[in-house]
Amino acid sequence: MRSRSTALRLIVLLSLTTLTYVSTAPQSYKSASATTNQTTVTLDQVGHLAGTFKAVVVRGNYAYVGESTTLSIIDIADPSRPRRVGSVGVSGTVDNIYVVGQYAYVAAGSAGLRIVSISDVTNPREVGFYDTLGLAWGVFVVDDYAYLTDGALRIISVADPTNPVQVGIYESPGNTEMVFVSGAYAYVADGSRGLRIVSISDPAHPTEVGFFDTPGVAEDVIVSGSYAYVADGNRGLRIISVNDPTRPVELDFIHLVDKSAAIG
Repeated sequence: MRSRSTALRLIVLLSLTTLTYVSTAPQSYKSASATTNQTTVTLDQVGHLAGTFKAVVVRGNYAYVGESTTLSIIDIADPSRPRRVGSVGVSGTVDNIYVVGQYAYVAAGSAGLRIVSISDVTNPREVGFYDTLGLAWGVFVVDDYAYLTDGALRIISVADPTNPVQVGIYESPGNTEMVFVSGAYAYVADGSRGLRIVSISDPAHPTEVGFFDTPGVAEDVIVSGSYAYVADGNRGLRIISVNDPTRPVELDFIHLVDKSAAIG
């Protein structure tokens, strides 16, 4: 099960933090002289807002953050002076947020999926919900479907946000943590069972088509182009080619200073 800090301060840019990584690739992908590459990046803080946050997503001039059982909306038009402009309570803990259009979709732990209208950022309000059997950790929304992880991958129709309905389910061999959807596939970080790739061309019958069993605990995943980037706990960041979703291949990995639990 995903483990996250509950004492995260919202920082627009990290406070003079130095990120160092060492990348080690198989010899088939890098020459001997390039097997180790160290890069240092320094980031400067420009503003902050005190609080205890567990999730954050940015859309336009607003950051949508989880503060325990509250979804808060932060105006970041002036990054040096972020300010709360609206908030709404949900039944569970705000573990993950996906914003699209006029709605925020919240993975709310024991309270499942909560759907919040954000058409008026100063007065957000819950308009619909879908209670799941497990603890809802991750959510990703594409078109009329929300993809929710709660130990399984649930595909929920949100064509009517006031009445979400489950249309399909994928029971993974592990414990689904987070999900990223790209094209006709859902890429699932499945805990101790690594990366699972699921065809969602038929939302009613999602089907696993490929997997890569990472050495650590897959806690998050992002896909860009033909590559999946998997946060693999204390085994770092794994970079996996998904050019052929039925045969994912690891190309490289990066050892981070601390364990990797989320990407975004």
